[in-house]
Amino acid sequence: MAIVKKITRIVLSVVLVCIIVLNVLLVVGTFFTSIPVFGTIANMFTVCFSHQWLPYVFIVTALCIVLARAYKSRLLRIAWIVSAASLACGAIIIASAVCSVNANGGNANYFQSYTSTSYNDVTSETIQYEHSISDQSLLDIYYKDDGCSNKPVVLYIHGGGWSGGSRNEDSSYLQQFAENGYVAVAADYDLSSQDRHGAQTVEQQLTYAVAWITNHASSYGGDTNRFYIIGDSAGGNLALDIAYKINNGVYAMVTNQIENSSGETANASTEQLSEATTEVVSGETTEETTLPKVAAVSVLYPVTDMTACYSNDYPLFTNLAHKMVSDYMGATPEEDPTLYADRSPINQVTNSSPATCILVGSHDTAVSPSQSYTLQNQLENAGVDNTLISVPFANHLFDMGGTNFGAQAYMNITLDWFSNHLFS
Repeated sequence: MAIVKKITRIVLSVVLVCIIVLNVLLVVGTFFTSIPVFGTIANMFTVCFSHQWLPYVFIVTALCIVLARAYKSRLLRIAWIVSAASLACGAIIIASAVCSVNANGGNANYFQSYTSTSYNDVTSETIQYEHSISDQSLLDIYYKDDGCSNKPVVLYIHGGGWSGGSRNEDSSYLQQFAENGYVAVAADYDLSSQDRHGAQTVEQQLTYAVAWITNHASSYGGDTNRFYIIGDSAGGNLALDIAYKINNGVYAMVTNQIENSSGETANASTEQLSEATTEVVSGETTEETTLPKVAAVSVLYPVTDMTACYSNDYPLFTNLAHKMVSDYMGATPEEDPTLYADRSPINQVTNSSPATCILVGSHDTAVSPSQSYTLQNQLENAGVDNTLISVPFANHLFDMGGTNFGAQAYMNITLDWFSNHLFS
């Protein structure tokens, strides 16, 4: 029996010490992103999942204290002191991040991360918004069927490195927008791969989604005179690029789908969207839709410079960045610098660009926040209203989960930003 107790004590001590060492590495990696491996990914756990990580560290610390007293173990006494220090550092990290976003209007509550909200009065529908590019051009529209009209309209473009993700991955944002009196739309687009390069078609595809919204939003109580776009990561890239190009006239018009005599639909476009004209193509009638100006855009950790994104030098992301960007673009920056420039929002800024809100993680290792600072400089030079909020210690995807403080802050800041920019 004594041998069993001794083995149990040794096993528990070893397991706890290993867990504490891991926590120490996560804390140190959160502070110092230059540390190999842990510096790249640590804050994806400590900040993104802080509402799970901090209680976990607390439990480990408490267990160490209990067992140190029970076993009178010097090792466990040292372990709980180290664990308590990790807990204190973790609390400082999260407190700094929460205080920072709240100083910028985030109104985030750490403890709200443990709650869930139902949106039973929000209705959603799935629609195919175009047919010529893909039969998977689907969108979800969220709204409250309350009889109100003239609601602002927001389009969400998902991230995923242009090769992953879907329109419903952040449905909580769309539901919250609908709950706050918006008509909210999330659109899918064709995902890229080694054999299919979306840079040639995805932006055009999404302008068809905007055209559909323009023609149908009023049926759900929406008013595209107050039209906004949001997105994250690669979706932030698309949100910014499309918003800027709509407002500067590159994407001024697209052609509507018109049912032909056989009952099929067409979605033809002219060589350049900004020069679309009403015409008949193979017996299928098409007509123009003028795209609404974008009043404001709000994005999370966006790609604003395609070349810089391709050139990510963090070891864990270098190869992944090369693959995602080249799959989307169909070329390297050296092979097609013109296309890279055209798909980079930093090159699309004019004085007509919509008011731009950007949230980034200060320690983002997947998409460098320096890209957003470069964009901010361009916006400042063009006289465009903008704000850039950097979340201390946060990495990419710091809003993951939909209820943590990062998600709360983004939602509250965006609602406030849009309410202060009612018209384009």
